Amino acid sequence: MQYVPFDQLALKWGLSSDQLTWSGKENFTDLSYKVEYVGCKENQSARVAWTPVGCYQPELTAIIIPFRNRFANLSVFLHHMHPLLRHQRRRYTIFVIEQATPDVFNRAALFNIGFREATKLANYTCFIFHDIDLLPEDDRMIYGCEDQPLHMTAHIDRHNYL
Repeated sequence: MQYVPFDQLALKWGLSSDQLTWSGKENFTDLSYKVEYVGCKENQSARVAWTPVGCYQPELTAIIIPFRNRFANLSVFLHHMHPLLRHQRRRYTIFVIEQATPDVFNRAALFNIGFREATKLANYTCFIFHDIDLLPEDDRMIYGCEDQPLHMTAHIDRHNYL
């Protein structure tokens, strides 16, 4: 395992240093963190894990994202989600599960593959199945798990929040 500062990963993703701050409604200044870069043979940036420094977060969250040829969306998603999840002091890993075949996009199969691969890597206590084109508007949307499954995108701006 290799520890890589978030700013180095951000540069790899094409983000400038002025884009590394959270721009949500809540302000925060404590950015103490370490990023664990977990490589795999097919794609070195397929999994990125983060653990907050200076506090204990018992919940280990896997965020599973089905992906195919939407690199602009992936860049926006990662740029948006990392500051939000860091601010919530979550221990998380984002799994980008890419469909390699030219077949019809099979989102459900990619979620299943992501779940299976995540359970091989660690003992995750929370699984979030996320679309790459849906983003929380601010940090009031808590990325954690309850006792029962939760649909986190019940209201979106595309449908006027209905």
